This record gives sequence, C-alpha cells and structure tokens, in this order.
Amino acid sequence: MVSVGGNFYSVPDTARRRTLEIQHHATEIRIFEEGKLIAGHPVLEGKALRRVEPAHRKAPPPRPPHQMPGQGLRRPLEFYDAVGRRLDSVSLWRSRADISEQLAAERQRTAQLGRAQVAMAGRLQEAAAEADALQARLAAVGRTADDGCLDRRLPEGLLE
Repeated sequence: MVSVGGNFYSVPDTARRRTLEIQHHATEIRIFEEGKLIAGHPVLEGKALRRVEPAHRKAPPPRPPHQMPGQGLRRPLEFYDAVGRRLDSVSLWRSRADISEQLAAERQRTAQLGRAQVAMAGRLQEAAAEADALQARLAAVGRTADDGCLDRRLPEGLLE
C-alpha cells in the first residue's frame, strides 16, 4: 500500500522495491517501479480511504480438504487406557493432601537441623573457650602448645 493525499492505494504483491515513483494526476494515481507502470487507481475523494485492486493480491494457497472425524491418524481407545494405567503406576499424580504431608515433614526436618546446628555452634564455642583457658594456663607456666608440652603429662592442678 502507498499513501497519497491521506488515502491508501494498493500495489501488486510482486513489487520488489520499497521506494516507488508516484504520479498524482487530477483523476488518476499512477504508480511506477523502475520506470514501469505497475498500478493505476482513480483518485479517492476524502481522507483515510483505501483502494485495493483484487488483482494486486496473490491468491492464498489452497487448503487441504477437510478430513472427516473418522479419517486420519487416530489411536484406539486401548492406547489411552494403557497410558492412564502407566501414569497411575508411576505415581505422577499425587493428591493435594499427599503434597501437604510431604511439605510438613520437610519443614519439620529443616527445623530439627536448625536446632542441631545451634547446639553444635554452642559446643564449638565451649570448646574454643576451653582451648583459650588451656592456652592461658600454659602461658602462665611459660610454655606454649607448640613446645610439644601437651605430649607430656602436665603438673597436677594445672588444668583444674
């Protein structure tokens, strides 16, 4: 379609270029492509009007003949019955209650793991405090853990 004077005029679907030459005469619009006349239309009176020449449009490709319901590729009902039995056997379809139960169990396990992590963190803090206390006692007697003194027996009462 080309726009001339606020109206639209058709060009053949076979037009290869986007830029066309248009001659606007008093009673006719002429459209050229590479100097060759490809379309001519009478001037439309008014604005925003359309003029489509039916010969400018390619015919749509022919449709295949409509198939009757009994024709074509159809599977026997036994096939669908087998598919349904297979889906039931692999338990792909679960009820909402089953999913809710599984979700509640997962939340409970997550809470238990969280409590275990808190307890373990407390034990690690206690062990670190004990190690700091032992280091301080060793420092009090002028020894360090790197001296290898932990391989020997410490004096009585030092760790109490």
